[in-house]
Amino acid sequence: NEGKYKDVVSECERLKEELKSLRDEHAERKDAQKKSEIALKEAKAKQTILTQRNQSLIEEIESKNHSLSCRVKDARRSAEELSSVSEQLSQLYHHACLAVGDTPQRVVLDSIRKETKQIEQKSSENKEIEADESQDKENTVSAGTAEFSSDTVTTTTVLSTMRDQLKYLRSSIEKLAATKDTLSSVTLALLPGQTSLAESQEQVRQLEEEVLRLRSLLSSKREQIATLRTVLKANKHTAE
Repeated sequence: NEGKYKDVVSECERLKEELKSLRDEHAERKDAQKKSEIALKEAKAKQTILTQRNQSLIEEIESKNHSLSCRVKDARRSAEELSSVSEQLSQLYHHACLAVGDTPQRVVLDSIRKETKQIEQKSSENKEIEADESQDKENTVSAGTAEFSSDTVTTTTVLSTMRDQLKYLRSSIEKLAATKDTLSSVTLALLPGQTSLAESQEQVRQLEEEVLRLRSLLSSKREQIATLRTVLKANKHTAE
């Protein structure tokens, strides 16, 4: 009996150790499960934050792209308006040359033809790009940036041409004014009884009116150029 008792006591001790081991293992697994749940919650929270941030970036990119597209269109319109003003300056320059009797400078004529061709070609390319953008929105930002850069270069070139036009136009107007002064001197030198006096006075009056008209047009074109230049700078600053 004593031997059986010892065996029972020994078995109880073994079972106690096994139970303690199982409890410790259960506690470790429970702790690991809690840590896993916490890690899972943190991962989900990070995923939510990243998703929100990604959505915010997408909305910001779309907003920037829309703004850039508007600026591209503004720059395109500015280039077209500058081209129109340049053509008007060319006509005014021709008119002034005819009034003075000079031959128009070929450099101005060639520049006008070149810039007009560039504007028309650019307008056609822009329509093709817009059609492509509607099919492939992923390249919209880069395409819009390229458009703006190209339109800016074209507009800058047109402005340079217009400066040359103004220089030659100013020279023609100065010659016209000098011609008016010469005719005025001739008129004053004529005798009152000569029949050509009235004709000379009429020519002087017409020339004076022509000079005033040309100066008024020149002033108007300068104001248009200044306004368009301001718009171009604002568009460029916004795009940057």
